[in-house]
Amino acid sequence: MNKAMIMGNLGKDPELTQSKSGLPICKFPIATSRKVKDEEYTTWHNVTAFGRTAEILGQYMEKGRKLLVEGRIENGSYDKEDGTKGYTSEIIVDQFHFVGNKDSGVESASQPGLASQEPAQQTQGVDLESPPY
Repeated sequence: MNKAMIMGNLGKDPELTQSKSGLPICKFPIATSRKVKDEEYTTWHNVTAFGRTAEILGQYMEKGRKLLVEGRIENGSYDKEDGTKGYTSEIIVDQFHFVGNKDSGVESASQPGLASQEPAQQTQGVDLESPPY
């Protein structure tokens, strides 16, 4: 089983592009943190969404917003300019949930009705098993 679930803040505005076939692709980093004793550690995760999910995230998310992402981990490799091999790791979004209100920073769970104001949160009609990259 390959399943990842993270909740954190976007490190920069999402980058919305399209594949050669016209499929929307949205990429952005999410920062998660954990506390060990009195120190806090931040981990950065590369996140990619496709199709309608990419369009929604590209439209509604921005740097600093909190997001819960569920998906799978994809690892890849590439050849660097210096001839060595580089490695990548990213989370491919299957589902997501907006967390909080961007204006007030208040968690959505404490504001009844907020979730109904957001767009659909599940992927519909997109084959995420074979991302086009």
